[in-house]
Amino acid sequence: MFADMPPSAPNFAYVSAVSTITAGQNRADRHWAISSDAAWEGSIELGHTRYPLIQPVTGVFSPKPNGFSLHMQKLSPTFVGSGKNPAEAELDLKGQIHIDFQRLYGKRPFQMTADERDKWQILSNAIDVPRYIRETPIEERMIGQIEWLKNSQHGMGPYVQIRRLGGEVELIPIEDVSRDMVALRPNDWFEAIIRRSSRSEKIQRVLFAQKIDPIGTLNDEEALKFWDEMPTTKSLLETNTAS
Repeated sequence: MFADMPPSAPNFAYVSAVSTITAGQNRADRHWAISSDAAWEGSIELGHTRYPLIQPVTGVFSPKPNGFSLHMQKLSPTFVGSGKNPAEAELDLKGQIHIDFQRLYGKRPFQMTADERDKWQILSNAIDVPRYIRETPIEERMIGQIEWLKNSQHGMGPYVQIRRLGGEVELIPIEDVSRDMVALRPNDWFEAIIRRSSRSEKIQRVLFAQKIDPIGTLNDEEALKFWDEMPTTKSLLETNTAS
């Protein structure tokens, strides 16, 4: 039966035929196979990451001997999803896009290879990069000191007031503070991983915090040396996960 089918991109009948003859396919897989068209309307979403699209993107699920592939307009054939079923193929394609976008996002064109420039051109033709920058929070390390957590009844109030290493004072709503930070006391020094709005630059959430030894007044050279010797964000997260 397969020998009678054309080698070109499969049409609706081809997908429907495969869904009929493939042994052991469950109802969901048959539905995916018959509904061969794919469409991403406003964005590509993977976990907590959202990539807004310039315009809707359509594509097609294609059967192959060991499952399905997914080709999407503007992105394929550079990016092609593959999986045992259409859902896995879509997840694979989103994963490829996510990995390459994040790898290339921080590079300047002169830092990219020719292949990387081609990939970035394809990605930026589909993804609204300026909107992604506006809407995606910034995650960064912060070193500071707790100035107060107060409430007449519970010892902590609606805001936590902190002073950053550079002297800036910030107020963070208590509901946006991690348990690690809530456990700290006034005058404690801490290092934290925070999420900040790319628009307002306000802290949206403290993701993790840990107490550190008190820091005295530092000159610029001492502050730079101190910062360089601090553990990385990755090591902070690994330590928190291990505990």
